[in-house]
Order: sequence, then C-alpha cells, then structure tokens
Amino acid sequence: MMHELEQLYEETLNMVEKTEAVNAEELIALVDQREKVIHLLEQQGNLSTSQKEILFKISEHDASIQSKMELLRDEAAQALNKLAKTRIHKNKYEAQYTGESFFVDMRE
Repeated sequence: MMHELEQLYEETLNMVEKTEAVNAEELIALVDQREKVIHLLEQQGNLSTSQKEILFKISEHDASIQSKMELLRDEAAQALNKLAKTRIHKNKYEAQYTGESFFVDMRE
C-alpha cells in the first residue's frame, strides 16, 4: 500500500511541476489513480502515520491541480459558446425554406 501512495505522490508532484503543459487526459488519469488509492485505503482500514503524512503532502497540492482543472473547464466552455454562436450566425444565412417550389422566368 505504501508503494501506491508514494507513486501517487510522485505523480502529483510531476503534475504540479508541469502545470502549464498538463492536458485534460493527464488530469483524468491522476484523478483515476487517486480514486484507486483511496479505495485501497478504505479497504485497509486504519492508516499508519507515514501514510497520513503522504496523504497530507498530496493534499497540499490539491489547490493548484484544481485551479488547472477549472481553467481547462472554462476554456472548454468558451469553445462551446463560440461554437454555438457560430452555429446561430450560420443558421441566419441558410435558407429556411424547402426546395419544393420552382421559379420560372418567361422571356420572349
């Protein structure tokens, strides 16, 4: 169990060090890893003092990881809003009628 905690701590440090270059997939992988470790800890029961110390060290970096996640969420929301506005703008200029009628020009 200690190995999984230490590995999670190392991954957390790596993520914090390269915060600007982190993408959403890497953050999802870290969250998944955290969930697995938490599940293992819940099965174990009582935590040792060394495990508690590592968990505390990991939790110290939660704010920076969370801020990066919020930044990515905001960027995604802006992209979706831009896409929606483009779709609305495009729909204004597309034909709103069916092509079932004809126009015949009678010239002599």
